[in-house]
Amino acid sequence: MLQKIRALITLERLKIYNPMTISSHPLANKLIQQNLQNRPLTQEEIEERIKRSVQIEIKLINKNNTLAAADLTLLLNLTGPVCIKGFLIFRSSRENPVLKANINVAAPAKAIYGKYRPQVFFSNRQRWEFLQRLIYEKYLSVKGEQLKKELS
Repeated sequence: MLQKIRALITLERLKIYNPMTISSHPLANKLIQQNLQNRPLTQEEIEERIKRSVQIEIKLINKNNTLAAADLTLLLNLTGPVCIKGFLIFRSSRENPVLKANINVAAPAKAIYGKYRPQVFFSNRQRWEFLQRLIYEKYLSVKGEQLKKELS
């Protein structure tokens, strides 16, 4: 019974709750089954959800070591879209173990007393590394599109 209540609360938050159609809604059955199983999400499921809820916009800069800037838009159910601007993609002298390239992705930072302090912090390192890979992949696709335009 408790699992059914949790599923109903989740459906209500997602704004698809209607007492007449709750049992016939496919998401309702999925949520009830998920709550009945009461298992944690796998890494693949988490990454798939992140991919669906994140939009990345890349602006190519190519000045000095800075290659591009990225803006992340997080699609949240409760507050709506939240945009985080100022991620930088830059060349590095060392290979990034996450990206397997001499390129780094840095979160937005601000200079305070001569040192750059991050403005956004990701407490889960795996999620941050996954976001870095997503940003880098998007950068490569945008750069590839630009090269195709230049060649044609």
